[in-house]
Amino acid sequence: MRRAFLVLILAALATLSTGVSAGGVVTIDVIGPRVTLGQIMTHLSGEVAELDLGPAPRPNGSRVIQRQEIEKALDDAGFIDVKRVPAAIRVRRKMETLNAKKVEELVEKNLLVKDGVTLQKLRPRASTRVPAGYDTVTATVPKVPRRAGRWSTSASLNFYVGTERIARISVPATFDVSEEAAKPDVKKGSPVLLLVRAGQIEVRIKATAGAPADVGDKLPVTLRPSGRVVQARLVTKDRAIAL
Repeated sequence: MRRAFLVLILAALATLSTGVSAGGVVTIDVIGPRVTLGQIMTHLSGEVAELDLGPAPRPNGSRVIQRQEIEKALDDAGFIDVKRVPAAIRVRRKMETLNAKKVEELVEKNLLVKDGVTLQKLRPRASTRVPAGYDTVTATVPKVPRRAGRWSTSASLNFYVGTERIARISVPATFDVSEEAAKPDVKKGSPVLLLVRAGQIEVRIKATAGAPADVGDKLPVTLRPSGRVVQARLVTKDRAIAL
């Protein structure tokens, strides 16, 4: 009996120390990588609703925001007349479930591959959960092998809010690589025009590729006629930008 009473006392003290009522903390799902005051106090609008309260929890995680944190953020931003500030709010990232068909559609719609590389089959999971609220999706694959035929790999499906990636899932895939796609966009020894930029000044120099490469790859190039070697990024089949 005494032990049970002690447990109740300790529980009550823990509740008081966190500022959370015995009835528990209200849980709110938020969208996006940041928590704003308007997401947890929906009666607010305007600039005060956009007040940033820090990062949203990671997927499948949660975060408790105490009244003191909210009041400090309001005070720091110069808002002093906000009423009904909650004692504590638990926020968690709102999630969206994608079935296999939806994942396949997203990969097929957003896939960027080299000409001559053909998608044959995708093998997504039956369902996948990602944070809700993404506004951009990209699908990429590793560097195409230097051999024609069947290529088993994984497509990377990336979800963004603005420029921030909020999720990435890997989807096993099979491609067919043509003879032409297996060849590099630029062979070693091929002539390229190197662009060197310094502020608003741009200089173009004749150079030679020091290694086989595809558009987007880094490669060494040899300047002509000096023979100096510099690192560059291939931007077209005959142009590169100095790094």
